Amino acid sequence: MSQLQAKSATAATQVQRICCPNCGCSAAERYYLPEYRIIRTQCGTCDYLMVMGDKGKVIEAYAPGQDS
Repeated sequence: MSQLQAKSATAATQVQRICCPNCGCSAAERYYLPEYRIIRTQCGTCDYLMVMGDKGKVIEAYAPGQDS
């Protein structure tokens, strides 16, 4: 594999299906976005959203029904 192919393969967005940390349903998705160096977790059932930077710092979060 050439260096160009290896770089584009590692920079591809990956999607993982997970249980939502807010409502517990299995319809949540976690997006790994290496080109932006963030991880976005979202649930379409309860409208949960968590965006984290590459060092684990929370950039944006919304969890309906959760007290802050």
